Amino acid sequence: MAPSTPGQLRGRIVALRPMPDVGATLREVGRLVRRAVPFDDCVWLAYDPETVLPTAAYDDGHSWELRLAYCVNEQLEDDVNKFRTLARMAVPVATLDQATGGARQRSRRYTELLRPHGFARELRAALVADGVCWGSLTLLRARGADDFSPAEVATVASVTDIVADRLRQALRHPDSRDGHRTAGPPGIVVVGPGGELEQVTPAAEPWLQLLSGPADHAVPGNPAPVPVAALAVRARAAARDGAEPTRLRVRTPTGDWLTVHATVDAAATGQRTMVILEPSRPGELLPLLARAHRLTTREEQIVRLVLLGNSTKEITAQLHISANTVQDHLKSVFDKTGVRSRRELAYQLALAHW
Repeated sequence: MAPSTPGQLRGRIVALRPMPDVGATLREVGRLVRRAVPFDDCVWLAYDPETVLPTAAYDDGHSWELRLAYCVNEQLEDDVNKFRTLARMAVPVATLDQATGGARQRSRRYTELLRPHGFARELRAALVADGVCWGSLTLLRARGADDFSPAEVATVASVTDIVADRLRQALRHPDSRDGHRTAGPPGIVVVGPGGELEQVTPAAEPWLQLLSGPADHAVPGNPAPVPVAALAVRARAAARDGAEPTRLRVRTPTGDWLTVHATVDAAATGQRTMVILEPSRPGELLPLLARAHRLTTREEQIVRLVLLGNSTKEITAQLHISANTVQDHLKSVFDKTGVRSRRELAYQLALAHW
């Protein structure tokens, strides 16, 4: 089959049906991109845009050790072409040769990860829409292969925003399947320095199965799911830098929403990390869903008050704005979320996801 042109590639991604499973979205987009830009291996990640940490992954079968090493490199090590840096660029795409001026050995990721695993060429892109990073992609070519051409870089750059939008749509898409909601107490796992599960409470097992699929991922000694391992690495970075612990909101393939917290036991040998998994609360999801629907900060404030049952008069008093301004913001919110009433808004941004 002939390779796709940039215009054809963008059109095919636009035509993808919305899917609540972000992992399925990544797989389908990856299949389409391969037809336009050949590669030997890839890593696609969907992010929680607040933390820029992966919530879902698709790749061509990397070993767990290599996946974890990529995460450690991104979170803990100095290097070039970091996704946070790319996300701030006007064109959020670059090859490793571009970033190093052709001196790939300047990159720790190249010398310690790519070259030992047989890769010589790397193209990275941040998937950004409206200034928000919703994911990333890494395309790799083996030793002996040509670097990604300027035309191929331009092709990838031409679709980063639309791929980001597909990931954004996946998050805001209410899941209509019944019988998949999981409830229960918080689960706790202890993650070792190598990303392996050291301890798993019974309450954590169903959460791990939702994130990984196979039941044996809940067994100590096996690798932690990507979001859990990534958050554990970020927790190590926070402990090193004296920063506050972070959290991650994850939508599973069944439509469930989890909030994942992590803290490092600095007194323990090897920097063991305790990770807590629990059902997300509506208040935790609202900032994420507001971004997914492109709401402004003021619109999110008004929506939060609406969901708490405040009247227009009460909102005007709390935000010190006029009733007409409240109604104008609500009209904009209704247009963006596709609803016609406050009741429908409450369902769209809370009940359908909880």
